[in-house]
Amino acid sequence: MPTAPHLQVKRSHLWVLSVLAFLFLPLLYGCGGDGTTQVVKHEFSLDSIYSMYTDSVDVLISDSGKTQYRMVALEWYIYEKRERPCWVFPKGFYAEKFDDKKNKLAQVKCDTAYYYMNEELWNFIGHVLVVNLSGERFTTRHLYWDKNQGKVFSQDTVRIEGLGRSLMGSHFEASQNFQQYTFYNNVGQMDVKEENSEE
Repeated sequence: MPTAPHLQVKRSHLWVLSVLAFLFLPLLYGCGGDGTTQVVKHEFSLDSIYSMYTDSVDVLISDSGKTQYRMVALEWYIYEKRERPCWVFPKGFYAEKFDDKKNKLAQVKCDTAYYYMNEELWNFIGHVLVVNLSGERFTTRHLYWDKNQGKVFSQDTVRIEGLGRSLMGSHFEASQNFQQYTFYNNVGQMDVKEENSEE
């Protein structure tokens, strides 16, 4: 007895489904295991999550309507959820500080900078260069600026050049405009003019 064409189509579908079931049922059984759900452990820390990221930064910062600072950086990350909230500038940092008349009081440049927000403490790291209003150049590998106390300090070696002298020492402390400074361990040389003495 000849079969109807629609029955032939249904039988071919059944045959394909049977083959697929035969091939994939063992795989599905293997995935189920003992019926429990597997949870993958993932290390997650709020310290590693930044709340803001900005690139190609060039901003002016004002306080009480007066421009106080200019900041330039390739990248700026803000970590507000860390135990010690901070800003991070991992790919270079440059800043200028202005007085009320927009004169440049000091400028700083370094490889990496951190700003600890709650403490108002800056941490400058790597090839740190500071130039003060008098044109003196301060170079070191590591420098801190405590805005609350209005001072700058370093336990590392600091070199100062300018105004006809060169000084170098460690355990350095200065006012935040770098006009007054103290070394606790230093060496240096100065240019001295000789006066002609008459015989």
